[in-house]
Amino acid sequence: MRGLILAASAALVVAGAASADVVVSMGSASLAGGASMSASSGDVSGAMTGFTISFGYVSGGGGAWASDAALVINGAQYGGYDTLFGTSFMGYWGFDGPGSAADGAYGETRNHASSAAAFNLVFGNGWSTGPVSSFNDVTVTLHGVNAVPAPGALALLGLAGFAGRRRRAC
Repeated sequence: MRGLILAASAALVVAGAASADVVVSMGSASLAGGASMSASSGDVSGAMTGFTISFGYVSGGGGAWASDAALVINGAQYGGYDTLFGTSFMGYWGFDGPGSAADGAYGETRNHASSAAAFNLVFGNGWSTGPVSSFNDVTVTLHGVNAVPAPGALALLGLAGFAGRRRRAC
């Protein structure tokens, strides 16, 4: 019985963790103009209602701005200057322009309605001739979607419950 209770408790923890927004940490990179990095949300369920992006910026000089940063979510690009990494341009950042020339933390929340089994993300320096600038701790939070637990995690949870029940029977 104790094993069954532990297995049920673990299942509730997994279910509770799956009901949160999905956070994708893309890491840090020094990117020249036109360079990018990519990541995936992994398998998700639900419909995305929007996203929040945050990153630290260190200018490479020469007129570079934090708003040169571009984020593409399944083909839809936000931000950037003259480089299109996606298939459609959705608009500039609210911190667009020379006001974003200073080093520091930048972020924004946007509405973005979309459904997919997984979201492919591309983050890049969207100014084609931009100098190498550093984008640190790039994090994208996808609102309204849930992470789908990996099948292996669910199988392990089932085995734990089975082992606990079998031990009691012996």
